[in-house]
Amino acid sequence: MELMQLRMLLAAADGKSLQRAGQTVGRTPQAVGMAMDKLEHELGVSLFEASTGKGLQLTAAGEVLADYARRSLALLEEALAAVEDIRSARSGCLRIGANQSIGEYVLPRITDAFRRMYPAIKLKVTIDYSDSVLASLARNEVDIALVANAPKGKGLNSTLLMMDRVVAVMSPRHRLAKRAQLGIADLASESLILLGEASELHERIVETFRRFQIPMNASVVTSTLESIKRMVAQNIGIGIVPRLCVGQEAASDGLAVRTIAEFGEDRELWMVYPRSLSPASQALTLIVEDMYRAKNATIAQERSVPGTPNSTRLEVAVGRG
Repeated sequence: MELMQLRMLLAAADGKSLQRAGQTVGRTPQAVGMAMDKLEHELGVSLFEASTGKGLQLTAAGEVLADYARRSLALLEEALAAVEDIRSARSGCLRIGANQSIGEYVLPRITDAFRRMYPAIKLKVTIDYSDSVLASLARNEVDIALVANAPKGKGLNSTLLMMDRVVAVMSPRHRLAKRAQLGIADLASESLILLGEASELHERIVETFRRFQIPMNASVVTSTLESIKRMVAQNIGIGIVPRLCVGQEAASDGLAVRTIAEFGEDRELWMVYPRSLSPASQALTLIVEDMYRAKNATIAQERSVPGTPNSTRLEVAVGRG
């Protein structure tokens, strides 16, 4: 049984003749008649009977088959329309994986812009450590990854979104809060609050302390950046976090933010995606790249104004992973 046979069946039932059925489906009356004969032979029943003055009439078996054929063809059209919506980025599901700093402090702006343009596309967001997010991308469990450090995988495209740096956060009551900038040696005897050991951030901090041969006292290791900030506000210790997660609200949150001389502005934040993209994924990559181009233009304009502090650097660069 073929779809065209079902369409011919319905056309013959509606038109009451092979002639009108052929006109409806773009076939000759002979072709329609042969297709109906073949369908009746396959099913072992008669589907039509001739009625004087009324043309072709469906038999009881023909009525049943025609009813199912209408529903089946309507469902097929619905399925094709749904696939077209996905193909044209009008619907579907987009899976985004992000590390904590991007997922909690950048992704909300990205998803807001995306949802305003593509409200029918569902978003599924997973926040984890960068290595775990990239592993999920490799297993096709997420469509786009937003992570720290450049990926090293074949078949991947990557866009450098921005450069971040690691900073110290502390209670304004802490004695080091009086300093404009810290050195890593200033932290040698301090109780530090760090993100989990599996994180790229933890590895970066440990490696830097080791490189400068400074002892490190990680008195608290936690799984979220927000918990670090809350413990710091209670003066439990000094947190070392991405600058991205502490903004202008730091003072109102009871935090003092200080740069650490040995931690430069060298923490790369990337958008990583397969070379073959769905329309929804492609739409998101374009939105993100446009957002950061706009940020670059704003920062370049600010830098051209005398006296503007050079405190942030955002870059967009498309590369191959």
